Amino acid sequence: MKNYVEKGIEEMSLEELKAYAVAMRKRAESEKKRADDVTAALNRLLSEFADKKTIIKRYNMERFFSKSDNAYERSTKSNRNPDAKSRKGKAGRPRGSKNYDYTKEELEQLSKDNEPITYDALMSLPEDQREGFVRVSETTGYQLEIVQKKIIVRKVINITYKKDGDTGTEFLREPTHMPIKGCIAAPSLLSDVLFMKYGFGVPHYRYVNWLETQPIPITSQLLYDWTGGACNAMLPTYDHMKESFRRADVVNIDETPVRTVDAKDRINGYIFVFSAEVDGIKRRLYHFSPDRTTSIVREVLGDDYHGLIVVDGYDGYDCFADLGMKIQRCLVHAVRKFKEILKGTPKNKQKKHPANQVVKAFGELFTDEEIIKQLNPKTPEEKLALRQDPKRMAHVTALVTLLERISKDYADGSNMKKAADYFLRDKDSFLLFTKDGRAPLDNSEAERTVKPYALARRNFLFVRGKNGGDCSAIAMTMIQNAYINDIEPMSYLELLLADAYKGNADDLPWLAETKDRIAAMILAKEGSEAKARSKDQHSS
Repeated sequence: MKNYVEKGIEEMSLEELKAYAVAMRKRAESEKKRADDVTAALNRLLSEFADKKTIIKRYNMERFFSKSDNAYERSTKSNRNPDAKSRKGKAGRPRGSKNYDYTKEELEQLSKDNEPITYDALMSLPEDQREGFVRVSETTGYQLEIVQKKIIVRKVINITYKKDGDTGTEFLREPTHMPIKGCIAAPSLLSDVLFMKYGFGVPHYRYVNWLETQPIPITSQLLYDWTGGACNAMLPTYDHMKESFRRADVVNIDETPVRTVDAKDRINGYIFVFSAEVDGIKRRLYHFSPDRTTSIVREVLGDDYHGLIVVDGYDGYDCFADLGMKIQRCLVHAVRKFKEILKGTPKNKQKKHPANQVVKAFGELFTDEEIIKQLNPKTPEEKLALRQDPKRMAHVTALVTLLERISKDYADGSNMKKAADYFLRDKDSFLLFTKDGRAPLDNSEAERTVKPYALARRNFLFVRGKNGGDCSAIAMTMIQNAYINDIEPMSYLELLLADAYKGNADDLPWLAETKDRIAAMILAKEGSEAKARSKDQHSS
């Protein structure tokens, strides 16, 4: 077809014109079919979202599915008829619409255990002026309050028994339930300390500022000791979680630097993150290493692991291919290098730059993968069959050909050649997804796992050596596993610490009764707090 265009239609013979017309018709049919595929996939996606209101709410997509709250539709109507006085023609939220997701029934249920607030204007009048009024109406609303958090001291009494008449040394005594031996901090306080630092990124010295308002003075050093003791108490559960990754079929791995307090340079340690699905349950693991050596992966997965790992282009992972592991490299890391080259190119030259062609070629692969996701293959084999469709494989071949030409045409040391060789050097690993339906195209799952630690690290700044790094890894593992399994993380930490005296290493996040136990624990707390408030009000 290119030869026909270069030659010019006026110069074509009748046979060439016929061949050109056939080629153009085939191209039009191919493009129309591709457009139809994309449209069908998009329609399936929209219909799926429309049937799942929870997904719509989670991603704040209500305005795309609700005509009553479609700001774009109202704004365009207003543009067509600027003199319209109707509220329907104005962009923004309609007057009277609620800005929360709770229904009145849900709020009523949540308010049952709390004393209602009554605003009665009659009660503000002197008693001799209250006669002669008739109640006209009564309105009901709701408000959200926060109960002040405070530290209280409880006396602990432990009774020892001995059988009547027994002269031996056998005694019946309940073991101490404290998670740290010789420490007066209860699980509720320890869980708050851990969650504030590793969940919200609040450094200990800032937590101490709040503790100064409490009756018991606690220093930063004491908080560090408590943190280490609490994480050590959860170590059996952490090791149990770590061992479970050896049963995973696919494991996403990434690493991020962390500074230790005695670091001479900017970094002096790394947090390796592992994300996988084991026995149908999502799991995340954080592991501290004093350096970037990937031997930590062997420690977690074991030498006999033969599953699939998803990583970036760091060559430290190359050794695992010799152990029988399949490696899928992240394509996002590969295309990112060409995007960085485009950023440094003048805007008027970006469109014709070869790096732009590479970005578009990678884009074809990601587009194909998105269409496959919408087709919803049930098994890796079905997904692989869709990936190996000749039209989609043609996009893969075109990308490899383009990168090979760039590697050949550009000089050694140039950014374009480095970026192309980054992919070609591990071509088989980058293209494993074309041979294994389990492999994703990118390592986004591991990067999402890294993000919470990276955000918290910006606040607590550094860890205290290897012990501090291990503590941060253990605490973050517990918190993030609670999050992704829809368990309230601070209550889960408290539950783990409350059971630590048993020496139990059960994989608690996925026990069926965990949520019920946490709910019961929260209700018991709320009951004791309500009694304390009632006692204070009565005494006052």
